[in-house]
Amino acid sequence: MIKITSTDTTMYQVKLLDVIEESKDVHTYKFEKPDELSWKSGDHIHIATSSFFDGKEVDRDLVRHMSIINHPTDDFIGITTRVPGSSSKFKHTMEGMSIDDEMILFKVGSHMGLRRENRPILMVSMGVGIATFKPLLEEADQDRTGLTKVVHYNVDSKQERIYGDALESMNSPVIQHKYFSSREAFHERLWRSLHNEKPILYIVGSRAFMEDVVTRAVQMGIPTEDIMIDRKNKDVLLQEMIGSAVSAS
Repeated sequence: MIKITSTDTTMYQVKLLDVIEESKDVHTYKFEKPDELSWKSGDHIHIATSSFFDGKEVDRDLVRHMSIINHPTDDFIGITTRVPGSSSKFKHTMEGMSIDDEMILFKVGSHMGLRRENRPILMVSMGVGIATFKPLLEEADQDRTGLTKVVHYNVDSKQERIYGDALESMNSPVIQHKYFSSREAFHERLWRSLHNEKPILYIVGSRAFMEDVVTRAVQMGIPTEDIMIDRKNKDVLLQEMIGSAVSAS
């Protein structure tokens, strides 16, 4: 592992330790963990190929910010992503990686901390977006202080059930998981949950998916301060999503 320090950013050049196939086309990558790097459940990190910076400018096609799927106490740092078949240069690089190949990690960020307010929490993800919620659900399972109920909905037409065994082991009256292969069934269940419980709502997925769920939530009376998305400038983006939906109607 190599530590690279610039005037404003510390970067770590780390080796790939292992690749786990979670389901068809979805892989978890485990990298060396820098001793001084710390994070919290729900945090993301920037990950880049070794050629993303040529000394003059950054190639943004070779950088992603991705959810960290494990805890700081582990001896690795893990990310999960859908890889084969992608046309992006970044994903193409990841698909071709072998053990001991290197990537660069930097800049941990967070927009998705667990809110312990003695209120229901509803986490909604699409496909591999479930990766963001895995450490939050594990944290909730280990410490239920301030949590009345945490329900996770995952929408995936492929029904891959990523982390299936790990998540199912957490099922309890407090933590529940529900999977949907159709949007129609998901929307019906979402409506009931929003109407009956008025939860704190966490959303991860494509822009179109988030916009759809945000719009439905606002129509059901969920205030924007109770909608959590993994983006900077959350309030601005939420207003854009709501405005787009109104314009399209």
